[in-house]
Amino acid sequence: MLRFFRNIRRRLLDSGSLRKYFVYAIGEILLVMIGILLALQVNNWNQNVKTKQLEKQYLLNLKTEFQLNLEELERVKKHRQSVLRDQEILMALCGTETPDISSDSINKLLDNAVFVYITYFFNASTPVLEEIKSSGNFVNISNPKLRFYLNTWESKTSYMQGSEKEYLGYRNELLQLINKRGSMKEIAQVNPFQKIDG
Repeated sequence: MLRFFRNIRRRLLDSGSLRKYFVYAIGEILLVMIGILLALQVNNWNQNVKTKQLEKQYLLNLKTEFQLNLEELERVKKHRQSVLRDQEILMALCGTETPDISSDSINKLLDNAVFVYITYFFNASTPVLEEIKSSGNFVNISNPKLRFYLNTWESKTSYMQGSEKEYLGYRNELLQLINKRGSMKEIAQVNPFQKIDG
């Protein structure tokens, strides 16, 4: 191909037509510029395709990550509802009348409501989100609303972790109170909105 263009240039120079040679040279320059622009366009197109593929992969991974977080949150929610239900039953049993309930049933309620050995807390898992942020690929998420929600996710989970610590604190205070007072009826007399100091 280069030999072909070289031969054309040589013929034009040999013919003595300088004007035809300049027209040919301008044409060759334009051809090279068009080639460069096409190559840049193809490169940009390839880069856009790669960016879209990367975004799609990140979105799929984020979907999986948030589905797992949702399942974990549902598990914690069910556990908390069970604990709350048993706590309400216990509080109802703390009235002045002697309840018609077996000691085993009360012990089961206490185990679930207060003495539960496994305490479920929501701890968000965010390795995909952290990887997107740390790699600088956050800008590849094209939806601005989604970018906003992903940016605020950490503050939402830290708020929830604060609530979890508060829950654990109340639970520990209740355990201390039960250990100190030893009677559910006496515990029922304590204002639940005050800090328990014993």
